Parts: sequence; C-alpha cells; structure tokens
Amino acid sequence: MANHLHGRRSRTLAEKEGIVLGVTDADRLARLRHDLANPLSAILIETQLILLRSEELPPDIAAALKDVETAAVRMRTILQEFSAG
Repeated sequence: MANHLHGRRSRTLAEKEGIVLGVTDADRLARLRHDLANPLSAILIETQLILLRSEELPPDIAAALKDVETAAVRMRTILQEFSAG
C-alpha cells in the first residue's frame, strides 16, 4: 500500500512539473509571460493613473512613481520580446 501511495504522490508531483503531461518549455514560457504580464499591467496602469495628478504629489514621490513606470514599461518590453521570439 505504501508503494502505491508513493507512486501516486510521485505521479502527481510529476504532473505538476509538466513531466507526465508533456508540457514543453514553450508552454512554460507562455504561462510565465501570462502570469507576469497581468500583475505588471496592473502596476503600470495604477502608476500611470496616479501620475496623471503628479502636480498634486510631492516631487520626490512623483519622481519615484516615474521610476516605477519606466521599470514597468521596460519589463513589458522584455515580455513582448519573449512573445516575438
């Protein structure tokens, strides 16, 4: 019985890792792109919305948010380059 359970547990772990299901590196990369793109878009949108009122913010806060926007745009570009590849 213990061997049966161990085999079942190993199979489940392998399935999660994509070994049994035949998940390719391309599939994993596509999932990673998707999983990163969604929160990245939220960060970028929220930052840009706040920056629309940057004149109401202290200059150091506005500058920090601009840095966040720049980094998010750079990360989005990197993700898009993976999509094109």
